[in-house]
Amino acid sequence: MEHLKPKALIVIILLTYVIIFLTSCSNNNEFTNENTFTDDTKNYLYIPQGNGLSYGIVSSDKKHTVDERTFTIKENQNLDLTLLVANISNQTKNYLIKPIIDYEEQEIEVNKVHTESSKVQLEGNKVAFIPVKLPRLSRGMHDILFLIIKEPDNTDTTKDYRANTELNHMVAIRISVVVEVDTIPVFHLTPPYVNEENSTLSGIFLSKDKKLKRWLVEKSTTNNINSMIQVGNIGVKPFPYAILALKDWKLVPLSNEKAVIFGQVEPGRRDIYQNQLSVRLDKKVTNYTTVLIPYPYQRVERFQPMDIEPSVRLAIVHN
Repeated sequence: MEHLKPKALIVIILLTYVIIFLTSCSNNNEFTNENTFTDDTKNYLYIPQGNGLSYGIVSSDKKHTVDERTFTIKENQNLDLTLLVANISNQTKNYLIKPIIDYEEQEIEVNKVHTESSKVQLEGNKVAFIPVKLPRLSRGMHDILFLIIKEPDNTDTTKDYRANTELNHMVAIRISVVVEVDTIPVFHLTPPYVNEENSTLSGIFLSKDKKLKRWLVEKSTTNNINSMIQVGNIGVKPFPYAILALKDWKLVPLSNEKAVIFGQVEPGRRDIYQNQLSVRLDKKVTNYTTVLIPYPYQRVERFQPMDIEPSVRLAIVHN
């Protein structure tokens, strides 16, 4: 048998490492249920029948749901939870689970694997149970979101699809974690670019300018996209909020050059923030959305109206 020369052997080893590395990178972009336990929804009486998405927190033995949304732990303790995501339809669906801890991207453990996000693919009428462990948190109150993004890789640019994403393409499991004491961290409000009278807008609205005109698809030849993020209050009390923005499901800086804007809009008023987004010219379609989180750093109760509100999923198209 002819022996390989040392240089040839080195080349083969290097090529093998490259192939392994590329395969690993490719697998990170695929939908996989490796870190979850899946089953039929019919086996769990607490999963409702119908058509859509069911989500929440369940006990570690999966026998019952967990109603608690504010958890108190010790300073040296990690919080373990089992998340539930159920596809109540007859079609296969894809989801991205993305944790946001105190309005920042952070790694958590998903079935003992450290990750900033986890992709799940579910056939019709299947449920995924996702065991998660939060990192050690400092003393005080913490705001935690598990964003559940529907069909994250969908780049459909039809106006019908984009219009249907409004208020509908993302939900969240939101919890509060109190470590020893419920001290709220110091955060500063960002003054809006404009504050105007408002009688129509309730919640968040992503627009191209100050007009409340639906913005679904933006065809662009530049890598900078200007936008307006608007928050309206038609209630009778001041409305405190936080805003996040995601580009292809990664947090991006806002007008204050931070990942989050904290604000408070008075009754009958509308806060407007001017924002600029940088996108890659070599990417054909970029998904961009903003998220409204009401009452930041307040204790979360399951039956209080503290759900997040996503804006439309804007398609930025480069030809």
